[in-house]
Amino acid sequence: IAAPFSTTTLNIKCVTRILREGRASLTTSFQCFKYIIMYSFTQFASVVILTKIGTDLSDTQYLWIDLFIIIPLDIFMGRTGPYKRLTVREPEGELISFGVLSSIVV
Repeated sequence: IAAPFSTTTLNIKCVTRILREGRASLTTSFQCFKYIIMYSFTQFASVVILTKIGTDLSDTQYLWIDLFIIIPLDIFMGRTGPYKRLTVREPEGELISFGVLSSIVV
C-alpha cells in the first residue's frame, strides 16, 4: 500500500524518517505475529501438561495471566520506535518465510 506524503522540509531527511518508520512497523507486525503464535503454543502446552497431571487453571488464573503478563507485553511491544538510523540489512519481506517460521520453532 502506498500513500502520498507532503512536507515543508526542503531536504531529504523526511524520506529517511518515513523509511525508518515503515521498517519499524513492518518488524513490529512480524514480532506481534510471532508473539501470538508463541503465546498459543505456550497455552496449548500448559493445558496439555496440566491435563496430563489431572489439574487445570481456573478462569481467574487465566485472567490474571492475561492481565499482568500478556497485556503489558503487548503494550510495550507495540510502542517500540524505529532505530535511530537506517541499516543496510532489510527486514523480512514475507510473513510466511523460512526465517520467520524457523525463529518461532527455535
